[in-house]
Amino acid sequence: MQEENGKIFVDSNYFVALFNPHDTLHKQASAVAKKIDTEQRHLVLSNYVFLEVTTVLSQRRGRNVAI
Repeated sequence: MQEENGKIFVDSNYFVALFNPHDTLHKQASAVAKKIDTEQRHLVLSNYVFLEVTTVLSQRRGRNVAI
């Protein structure tokens, strides 16, 4: 993650860990998500990150989770 002007650029690992309870980084991603929510930060991601997240989640957690 990279922060600038109150916006946080996130990569696919963050989202995959957040939405996959079996991921080894799930607890850390959940803690970061709570902090982001509390501080009312804005997340920024690229189209490539979005596509990677949906592909990985679809493969590991199923299509419904990815959608």
